[in-house]
Amino acid sequence: MEATVLDVHRVAKGDRVGYRQQAAPKAGYVLVVSGGTAHGVGLEAPVPPRGVVRRGRALVRTGLEVAGRSPSPFRLAGQRLWFAEPPHMQVSMLWLPEDVAPPAIGSPVPCQVRMTTSYFDRIEGI
Repeated sequence: MEATVLDVHRVAKGDRVGYRQQAAPKAGYVLVVSGGTAHGVGLEAPVPPRGVVRRGRALVRTGLEVAGRSPSPFRLAGQRLWFAEPPHMQVSMLWLPEDVAPPAIGSPVPCQVRMTTSYFDRIEGI
């Protein structure tokens, strides 16, 4: 699955971004990409945390979310991007580090989501 870059905003440390107006933790970019909760982005199928490793992962993920950090299913330049805030219905806002060149508007961004919880705008190659 791929999302499309809709907008790119350069931000300085402390700039307020997004609907919730959270302060940017450091300088970089905020990417606005197609794909939100209506498409299945940010949704998870419930999986009971059995075993020590799964429980540890669930604890770390919860701690990150409480701190306002949540990994996204989007990747760019070989690294996973973080949500700038929880995904909206039609778009997602992502943090991009300052040392990574931002993609051009209209560029594709790879996204890995569960096929069972996704709704696609367009299907190609069938």
